[in-house]
Formats: sequence, structure tokens, C-alpha cells
Amino acid sequence: VLTVIGLVAGIIWELRTKDPVVDFKMLKDRNFAIATTAMFFLGFVLYSTTMLIPEMLQELLGYSAEKAGLALSPGGALIMVMMPIVGFLVTRVDTRYLITFGCTVSASALLVMAGWNLQLDFRHAVLGRMMQTFGLAFLFIPINVSAFAYVPRELTNMGTGIINLARNIGASVGLATVTTLLERRTQAHQARLMEHVNAMNPAYTNMVHGMAGLMMTHGASASMAASQARGMVLSVVERQAVMMAFLDNFKFLGIIFFAVIPIMVMMRKPKIHGGNIPVH
Repeated sequence: VLTVIGLVAGIIWELRTKDPVVDFKMLKDRNFAIATTAMFFLGFVLYSTTMLIPEMLQELLGYSAEKAGLALSPGGALIMVMMPIVGFLVTRVDTRYLITFGCTVSASALLVMAGWNLQLDFRHAVLGRMMQTFGLAFLFIPINVSAFAYVPRELTNMGTGIINLARNIGASVGLATVTTLLERRTQAHQARLMEHVNAMNPAYTNMVHGMAGLMMTHGASASMAASQARGMVLSVVERQAVMMAFLDNFKFLGIIFFAVIPIMVMMRKPKIHGGNIPVH
């Protein structure tokens, strides 16, 4: 409640003051407003996946922090390689097409990630991230070019502050959202899976008896073996529930990027003359 009140009061103050710190009147420019919105969702998805992927690899697949970082690193390197290429393309290709392509590729990669399972290997984790970042590389420069296409040069610094603010707020909102969704969806999936973990389910009883028999061959008593077997089944259910929650988040983020694409159609084509790009 305090956050909402503060944001509304801050916007009203900035709109009424003669020399605003943040000139929200710039959002009257259609391209700048749409690009700012796109940058918000770019920060939302980018930072969310940067948090989700290593957390999933470490929590469920037993990766060390170093190995999880190595799974992300090729994706970051790919963005660095693609940036000059995208910078060349914006002078020859309509930025709206580049943004649409980037959103489509990145969203498709996230939907591919939504099909991962607990047998995921390092190679596929790296390839999934690289596919996503390949799409993201087509967003940073084209969005900025589109944003400042019709913004007066004297307002460029102000516009840069607003668009960076949108990306940072998107990152914060994204991290808070996926963290909450991860917890809530884990609880929902675990509750649903536990409906089948009872003595009336032959698959469950056979699994418990099999595990208990294995424990007894290693010296455990009958009661201890049964207790350990039930604990192992519960552990399997919990891991599956957490994995399903991660997959729900990837699917959610992919849908967000697909939803951004129609908004790009409303942008005007930037006017670029002689290779000059209107961007800070």
C-alpha cells in the first residue's frame, strides 16, 4: 500500500513541478512509451531467468555454484558476440522486426525450458540458455533505437534515465514475482502429487515395499526400513513438485514475451539517415 501511494504521489509531483527530476511527459511519445514498456518486460524476464536457472541447477541437480555459473556463461558470451551484429542490422532492418524476432526466439527458448526434467544434463542447460540469450541480443539495441527515434536530443539523458528505471523496476518485480510463484506452485504441485501417495495406490505400496526390502538387505530392521522407504518416496515427490514449479515459471515468462510482440506493431518505424542511430 505504501509503495502504491508513493508511486502515485511521486508521478503527480513530477508532472506538476516546473523542472522535474523524471519528465513523465516524455511518455506521450508513442515509440518511447512502448519501448519503455518493452524494456520493463525485458528486465522482468532477463533477471528472472538469471535467478531461476542456477537455483534450479543447484537445488535439484546438485550443481556447485561454479558449475551453475558455467552453465550461464556461454549465454552471456553469445550476447557480447551478437551485439555488434545487431548494431549493424538496425541500420538496415526495421527495428520492429528485430524486436519481434528477438521476443519470438527468447520466448520459444523459455517454452523449451518448460519441458526440462530432472534428467537434464549440462549440455542441454547451456544450449537452452544460449538460445534464450540469442533472442535477447536482438532486443537491447533495437528497443533503444526505437525509443529515441522521435525524442529531441536535449531530452536524451532524461529518456535514458526513464528507460533504465523501467528495466530496473522490471527486474525487481520479476524477481519478486517468480520467487512467489515458485513457492506457491511448489505447494500446489506437492499437494496434488501427495493425493496419490497413500496405501490405496498399488504403485506407492509396491515402491515402498521394494525400497524397504532393499534397506533390510543392508541390515535395517523392518520398521526402520519401512520408515526410510516412506521418507525416500516423500523426497521424490518434493523434488518433482519443485521441478514442476520451475517449469511453470519458465512457461509463464515465455508467455509474457509472446504477449509483448503485438505491442511492437503499434510502434512507428525509426528514421535512420546515413547510418546514424538515434540512441544514447
